[in-house]
Amino acid sequence: MTRQGEPIQILLVEDNPLDILMISECLRKWRTKNYLNVVQDGDQALDFLHSRGSFVGSPRPDLMLLDLNLPKTGGNEVLSEINGNPDLSDMTIVVVTTFDPVADLDVWNDLGASLCITKPMDYAEYFRAIRYIEELWITGNHHAKR
Repeated sequence: MTRQGEPIQILLVEDNPLDILMISECLRKWRTKNYLNVVQDGDQALDFLHSRGSFVGSPRPDLMLLDLNLPKTGGNEVLSEINGNPDLSDMTIVVVTTFDPVADLDVWNDLGASLCITKPMDYAEYFRAIRYIEELWITGNHHAKR
């Protein structure tokens, strides 16, 4: 967890270049200063989180935006590994998915996700969804299970 006023470290785990671009643009407009790191598959996400391979020395994320439909190791497996590791348990995880978030919400909550949002179809909707995550961060509600 970051201290008040310090920039937050964000890890975006996403393989779709358009989604990466839209989320990156939305995060640039946050009032909360942040540093964004992007990986494009589940294996890279786990290497980044464990600071291994080409990610040795990677910063510890405060917030992870996780797509579920990933190449190699899938998002559910990434969640499961994080959930089983006490060193990563205080990281806020937001599942960003094209799936129906209500259908598997209990599963994702059990695996440690704090919030699940459906990938919006346009930039304005993306902006609202990512701004909502920032509002939760500012208010301190980012660890509430939803």
